[in-house]
Amino acid sequence: MRPVVLAVCLAVALAWPDAAPAAVNAGHTGWTWSNPLPQGGDLHAIAFAGPRGVAVGADGLILRTEDGGATWSSAVSGTETGLVEVAMLDANTVYAGGGCVLRRSDDGGATFQRVSFSPSESDCNSDVAQIAFVTPSQGYLVLMDGTVLRTANGGRSFTRRTSLPIGNSVVPPGGSADAVFLTDTTGYVSIAGSFPSAFRTEDGGQTWEGLQRPFSISSMRFFSPSFGYVVGRGGGFAGSQTVDGGRTWAPLPFAGANAVPHKIRCSDPTACVTLGGAPPDAPDNLLTWTADGGQTATTIALGTALSDVAYSSPTRIVGIGAGGVTLASDDGGRSFAGVGTAIPGPFTGLRRASGHTVFAFASSGALARSLDAGLTWQRLDAAPLGRVMDVSFTDDTFGYALTGAGALQHTDDGGLSWAVRGARAAGGRGLLATGSAGLLVATTGGLLRSTDAGATLRRAAGPRRAVRAIDRAGTALIAFGAKALLASGDGGARWRALGRPPGGTIAAADFVSARIGYVVRDDGEVLATRDAARSWRLLAGVGRDDVAGVSFGDASRGFLTLSRRAGLGGVLRTSDGGRTWRPQVIGRRPLGDVLALGSGGGVGLASRSAELFATASGGDAGARSRLSLRLVSRRATPRGTRVTLGGRLRPAPAGAGVSVTAYIGGRWVRKFAPVSGGRFRTAWTLRRGAVFVAQWRGGPGVQADGTAPLRVRVGRQVHR
Repeated sequence: MRPVVLAVCLAVALAWPDAAPAAVNAGHTGWTWSNPLPQGGDLHAIAFAGPRGVAVGADGLILRTEDGGATWSSAVSGTETGLVEVAMLDANTVYAGGGCVLRRSDDGGATFQRVSFSPSESDCNSDVAQIAFVTPSQGYLVLMDGTVLRTANGGRSFTRRTSLPIGNSVVPPGGSADAVFLTDTTGYVSIAGSFPSAFRTEDGGQTWEGLQRPFSISSMRFFSPSFGYVVGRGGGFAGSQTVDGGRTWAPLPFAGANAVPHKIRCSDPTACVTLGGAPPDAPDNLLTWTADGGQTATTIALGTALSDVAYSSPTRIVGIGAGGVTLASDDGGRSFAGVGTAIPGPFTGLRRASGHTVFAFASSGALARSLDAGLTWQRLDAAPLGRVMDVSFTDDTFGYALTGAGALQHTDDGGLSWAVRGARAAGGRGLLATGSAGLLVATTGGLLRSTDAGATLRRAAGPRRAVRAIDRAGTALIAFGAKALLASGDGGARWRALGRPPGGTIAAADFVSARIGYVVRDDGEVLATRDAARSWRLLAGVGRDDVAGVSFGDASRGFLTLSRRAGLGGVLRTSDGGRTWRPQVIGRRPLGDVLALGSGGGVGLASRSAELFATASGGDAGARSRLSLRLVSRRATPRGTRVTLGGRLRPAPAGAGVSVTAYIGGRWVRKFAPVSGGRFRTAWTLRRGAVFVAQWRGGPGVQADGTAPLRVRVGRQVHR
């Protein structure tokens, strides 16, 4: 089966050499990143203890490495809050935080546990800004409002210290500022703001002394309570050095550098690198290295902005940034190379060839091929001539391309080279290769057929209706357009019209056999047939009307692609033929195409990017959850019937919430219900019967789930 969706991917991704095998989950799902590798989520902070390291980022992302950043894997963070800080005390002890969330690992980042510095992880007085630990047990949290918390038992409890005297200023989170503690009593905190922009304590945060400098201190590194370096914006200074704990400062020449440093990281008192830009407010896409403590320095252009860098050895440095960018240097910062791979797009859609072979194509002619069901990709440098409308392959080597001018081209070497065929398909929009010589083309004037490998085209027998895609449905073929649904049982020679679903036009369709099929209307509703389109029924279990595409791997298992209106980058998954659906949120960017491969496989393409994802588990990951929904009460009121719905979620992670939607008056209305003690409730006022569906998007280590439709009567009415 082949899904059809209407989005077009137009962005180009950065290409990196030296592939790094990885299986980094996308979101908290069973989907993994396959382009770029190791992943494409935003990374904010990185830390190492020897070759073992941890990087954290958006949406609770935690990555770990055992080989100095050459390869990465994901860890379950237990949160979807963006993480901006990470501290690695030794090869085992890691702290990561952001927002109202703090996590601790005692096994080098393999697993993480919650550290409660606030009663709630969804709401707290102030977010985590900086983390500074002296030992695995003793450390400090600095919050954005200047609050300082101290723990002596690894976060089991905290005591409040004197807040930083910052007035109306805030402590920036993550790499925009720094906190460093050399002993349990002596430490420094920078705020990168008004003067003083950094503070020192010698009594464990009971009192704070401002460090007076003629520029705003944003980053610091200390090697003893008295000796250290600082860098920051303003004043014309590249950085300064102190030997008396910040009471006096000596400017660092950084002779030869041409960037304004914002962050500094060091492996020892003489070998350091800084991240910065030129001018001062430019992105941090310039790195300066020094081997003599800042007396001389060299600046190199990175080609992309980084959010943080860290040493994994005296000579190896790893930098991370937005979109999963990961760079590494093995010569102390003198040169950098990309970690992982990225196949540049943009890609328009996905097409399955045979077995595990999948192609991604773009209107520009860019083409990539996967031989392992989307887990890894290879760029094919040769592109068909002209603007590509569609491609279709019979296997991993032989296929056709249709260009915007209606020209047909074929390849017999997997897309490495192309030859133009003689026939032209005016108004061509889609095609399907039925064999080495057989080809069907969907056009605005109906279906065209070739039996001589595209040398000639003849009109297929049957209705002449505008169609835009052709799909295999077992031994049958299905073609559809906005107002057409056609079937063929003889390989495409003759076609007959099928009954279309009532109301609206067809946006996407997928049939698993001549009798069983699914259609997405242009209003976002999903309908199904099990009698060869003689009748259609609304799939109320979908629980929403913002669906854009559909793809089934078999009669029971399939995906629905959410449209841009959903505001989520993900799919709905069913394992029971569409009776119930569970959301799988892969990221924030909406998906442009999803292709189901058999019972559990799948490939996804993010809209307007070259981001690719794959799954072998149907997109599920973690422990199975169970969601239920029932009618709790019903009573008459002057405005209508007041109904209360309740349900249970098991297990119910902290902060979980359930989306309850009602089909009322031909449209879906949604309410969000927080889960407390595993239970949730919503109340509704109805004037007629309604259908209700509950869904939750899953969480870290727990699968998503959805309920079957619940029909509620009002008087004698029942909404069907």
